[in-house]
Amino acid sequence: MDRRACALPAAFVLAAGLAVAVSGCSTRGTQDPARHVRSVLIEGGQHVQVLEPAATNRSSITIVMVPGGGLSSAIYLGYDDRSWARRFSAAGYRVVLIDPPDETVAPRWSSANAFQIWGIDPDRRSGQMPSRFDVGDPERVRRLLASPSKALTASELERVLRAFGTTVVVGHSFGGKTVIEASGSQVDVVGIVLVEPVRCPTDKAVLRDVFVASDRAFLSIWGDNLERGAPPIIDRREACAAASYDIVDLGGNATIVDLPHIGIIGNSHLMMAEDNADRIADLILQWIARLQPSRAGN
Repeated sequence: MDRRACALPAAFVLAAGLAVAVSGCSTRGTQDPARHVRSVLIEGGQHVQVLEPAATNRSSITIVMVPGGGLSSAIYLGYDDRSWARRFSAAGYRVVLIDPPDETVAPRWSSANAFQIWGIDPDRRSGQMPSRFDVGDPERVRRLLASPSKALTASELERVLRAFGTTVVVGHSFGGKTVIEASGSQVDVVGIVLVEPVRCPTDKAVLRDVFVASDRAFLSIWGDNLERGAPPIIDRREACAAASYDIVDLGGNATIVDLPHIGIIGNSHLMMAEDNADRIADLILQWIARLQPSRAGN
């Protein structure tokens, strides 16, 4: 198996004590192109989309990806190799994309609400930095922001996790809440990645059960313009930072990343579909590679 050395930037860990040393790591290595996306029917009649890695570059971990509220898995799949799903598959991980049930409806998108909801400010109306999210192609925007009419439930996610064994689960925004609710009872979930989640648990008993007792690693990622909205997203970030400190105090593994603090700027709430999505995906891959080798399949 081809493997290559890498080093996380020192600023990758922004809260003291939230992770072990970052002097070196390894990522899975040949960057083989992902195979075609296929639809899989699992227990309970639920369909998921699966990207299989090349047979020569396969990890025992599956990465399960849950979209945020009002979004579909298209936000992870994108249209090119910068997308998170394709990047993860190329790095040797089976990728499972979950969509909420039911039909899609019109996206929650207008020039009036784009900044408050998504942090997208193409015309700089708020005075903030323009987002990396490309709004120049209306059809692309429509497809990426197509809104399922029902949210994914924790029980539906639990069925998916049981079907795929050892997993790292990625949850965006409201999907992060569902990931926390579903993962606690799933012993094969070895890591949770939350991208600007609506909330992090603050009860120490919950943190102990979900993360520490199960030896489950936690990563949260935050972009720009967190002061927008009511309440501002910065309140969510502060809650996740407090949760991360508590996890570490309890003996667990937690990391929080503020992208602007490591020189990655201009990202909206939809960072997985922006022009530097591959760079952020690679940070997540480096974090996954630092899980215990026996659990990460390396």
